[in-house]
Amino acid sequence: MTGWMLVMDNPCIRDLTQTAFEIWGIDGIIFADGYEAVRWIEDVEAGRVAGDMPDVAILDLHRAPGELSGADVGARLRKSGRLRDIAIVLTTSARLHGHRIDDVMQYAGADFFLPMPWPKFDELVSLIDEVVAQRAAPSKR
Repeated sequence: MTGWMLVMDNPCIRDLTQTAFEIWGIDGIIFADGYEAVRWIEDVEAGRVAGDMPDVAILDLHRAPGELSGADVGARLRKSGRLRDIAIVLTTSARLHGHRIDDVMQYAGADFFLPMPWPKFDELVSLIDEVVAQRAAPSKR
């Protein structure tokens, strides 16, 4: 099973996902907003975070005014020496269409777009594992 990083400003979804992480034994780190996630990325780069790094970042595109979006966090991850190869999944409950999704995906360096509501948890885990495997494939680098 993969280590997950989640950036989610919606406390209900964040708490539910954290509970699911615990129940299913997923190693995960959860942030309430983009600034918190970027501070952690900076701590990783400065060597202040030890241990295994997550294999995937699931980033909510929605943001409160004045906050960083999940796309901003994804773009920051791609600039990180230690975290730039993490798989990035963007998610949102907002309706995005065609070129808007493509633009946001490109900006964030994202591997996959996952609209809400998410699939059943076992399907979500399989989907995330597949995204991580595709990101790790030699042809992707």
